[in-house]
Amino acid sequence: MIKYEFFDYDKMNERLNNLIKTKHKNEVRKLKPIAYSPCGFEVEHYVIGKGDKHFIVMGGTHGNEIIGPDFVTQLMENIASGEGYFKDFDENSITIDFIPCQNPEGFIISTEILKKYLEGKSEDVLQTLSRSYWQAYREDDRRELLLNKFLTDLGAENNIKENFWDKFRFKEISKKELFEFCQENFNINKETFEKLWKEKIIPSSGIIKNGKIINNGNRYEVFPDISYEDIEEKDERYIKLKEKVKNIMQKDYTGYTFPKESLIDWRSNARGIDLNKNNPINLNLKLEERNLKNKKLFGSLRFSNLLREVPGPQGSPSINMDVFEFEPENYGLLKYLINQIENGEYIGMISYHGTGGLIYYHPIKPQTIRHEMDKEIVSQIDEINTFIADIYEKETGYIKQDYPKKITGTGDMLRNLIPGFLLIELSKMGGNPLGPYGDKDGNYTQTISTNFKAFSETIKYAKEVLEKENKKKELKKVIK
Repeated sequence: MIKYEFFDYDKMNERLNNLIKTKHKNEVRKLKPIAYSPCGFEVEHYVIGKGDKHFIVMGGTHGNEIIGPDFVTQLMENIASGEGYFKDFDENSITIDFIPCQNPEGFIISTEILKKYLEGKSEDVLQTLSRSYWQAYREDDRRELLLNKFLTDLGAENNIKENFWDKFRFKEISKKELFEFCQENFNINKETFEKLWKEKIIPSSGIIKNGKIINNGNRYEVFPDISYEDIEEKDERYIKLKEKVKNIMQKDYTGYTFPKESLIDWRSNARGIDLNKNNPINLNLKLEERNLKNKKLFGSLRFSNLLREVPGPQGSPSINMDVFEFEPENYGLLKYLINQIENGEYIGMISYHGTGGLIYYHPIKPQTIRHEMDKEIVSQIDEINTFIADIYEKETGYIKQDYPKKITGTGDMLRNLIPGFLLIELSKMGGNPLGPYGDKDGNYTQTISTNFKAFSETIKYAKEVLEKENKKKELKKVIK
């Protein structure tokens, strides 16, 4: 059975508590947390099965990707029941480790601010508001593409486009302002501009409102009154979390402050660190990028042009940009992985993220991190990852994707080091946090169901294909 409801931290704990208190065909056992977040929230760890080989399932690395913990907890419920795709699950053949939410702080922030709109509401209200958010998200994406195309047609180089977004971040753009920018940067006359305006801008429905191009924030209008003040102070952990968020949102970075609406884009933990960026390789790349551009780094319009080199909603790689520091949520995960590898228990891991309908399974080669690794081991990693990715492609219709950039995410880093590590982007409907819920039957239910089947097929073959002796200790180098 698939549940469709507004899913938050309280709902997650309710599901998990029910799982360990209720007798099931396949027992769910709660182990000690793999880590504690900076504010003291448990990064919880559960297992189903009693086999000597372990397959790890994780969700919730990014706070605003709420479908991840939603899916993982429903996957746990279905495996525990031993029905449907998991009716033949043999709990003695394998142990499945579940980390339902690696980033409880970000998950709390992202969902607490939406409670007043969605808590206790019907499925129809959830679907309507989620669909409205998804449509507005698409409009914001379309606007970025349109304006970038407009500038490109005038001969704009990347630095000019970046200057454009820097100038008009979080602002409405009048026709006059756009003309003045084009005149200054391209020496364009009024006649040529008017012709382009009529050909490129006017035909684009919804771009102009009250005579101005809406640069950003269509989706913000769906939930206009979100605030960190909506985070309920349930205990000392929540009080500490709320204070950290308040400090980030109120801090002035030489005239730049994070807009209150950007809380809905909160991917990070409460310290403002993106756990997927929180690795030393990514920090070095970001520093190189900043030095090359000689100015601050901002995200794309899709992420509201948020400042991304300091702790914030989109997050920086490290709390200290001069000396790298792992966040406790990542440090605990890496320690646990190393322990499994050294004990010969690890056979695979899937990290579930939010949107895209993608399967990240291969790092782009060659990577510096692989230069000292045995070529046979590298080949084995890629062979096993491809095997799992092929299963997922067949059962979900998702696209297998080599990560198109240099190694950046912690998941990308791990795919260089250990076999069987995949990152799955769940929903084909984009727009975290609520876009995946915008079509209950056509997207949400199909997403959950197809991923149940894909996972059941993966563990069915885990013992015979994924159980290859892992002789390397490369992961140790990362933590040290």
